[in-house]
Amino acid sequence: MSSTAHEDELKSTGIKDLDEGPDMFTLLVRWSARNYSFFWGRSLDEGIKYRLGTLFPEQSVQNMNEIVIKPRELPPHFDAREKWPGMIHEVRDQGDCGSSWAVSTSTISSDRLAIISDGRVNATLSPQQLISCNQHRQRGCEGGYLDRAWWYIRKLGVVDEQCYPYESGDTREPGDCRIPKRSYKNGNGLTCPASPSLDSTAYKMTPPYRVASREEDIMTEIITNGPVQATFVVHEDFFMYAGGVYRHTELAAEKGDRFTGQGYHSVRILGWGVDHSTGRDIPYWLAANSWGRQWGKWLVKKS
Repeated sequence: MSSTAHEDELKSTGIKDLDEGPDMFTLLVRWSARNYSFFWGRSLDEGIKYRLGTLFPEQSVQNMNEIVIKPRELPPHFDAREKWPGMIHEVRDQGDCGSSWAVSTSTISSDRLAIISDGRVNATLSPQQLISCNQHRQRGCEGGYLDRAWWYIRKLGVVDEQCYPYESGDTREPGDCRIPKRSYKNGNGLTCPASPSLDSTAYKMTPPYRVASREEDIMTEIITNGPVQATFVVHEDFFMYAGGVYRHTELAAEKGDRFTGQGYHSVRILGWGVDHSTGRDIPYWLAANSWGRQWGKWLVKKS
């Protein structure tokens, strides 16, 4: 079971441009920046190329029917890690590979699989298999479509991380597929690229579905079934986010075009809350990025 939110739903998810205000420390929303060492020596273009990687959905995906969600009472704060301890998987680091499409899909699949099985199946599914083997109209480390990643998991299934470890973050290449489609049909079972002795179970998911463009529906989906996948436009200042409730600012634009840029990205939404640090209530989404644990705790202002 899985759910997704696409570009045309950014207003509902609250992950969008928020251009009001003169600086990063406005009275409305406050967030802090950091000069991360893993970005040292990298250009903005390289950050967009290697740290994002989700391709804008095609029209057929944007036209997916929305599921009907039964309303329920919602708390002001929610964190999926607290409701399902041990079942929400660690933040991944996609490294220098534009693979957010594969990392977010595999991680949300891992979360949902653990939740729906009540923790009996708690595998960390392999993004590398998606990057290397989900090749039809996909671009590996240069980006991929979420719907095709979900199609692959539904039709063929994905093994866990131990079986097919992540390498593309270091190599910047998708690599050859080491579990080709014919392996599913030969009747002898799959062989793990890491070691033939490891468990090679391929986990499948049901088709993804689209949540309506209402905050309450997205919140209900998260609190009922677990984290959701969301896509959004990343601006240059997002790479330096360290803490607080994020919103895009126009500071870089004042220095010239070479300091600005944007790309498309996908992440997990784990919950929501309300920030009171500025003297007024600022509702936000709690999100998990794919740039490693040292990157900031991410809170995004709702619309």
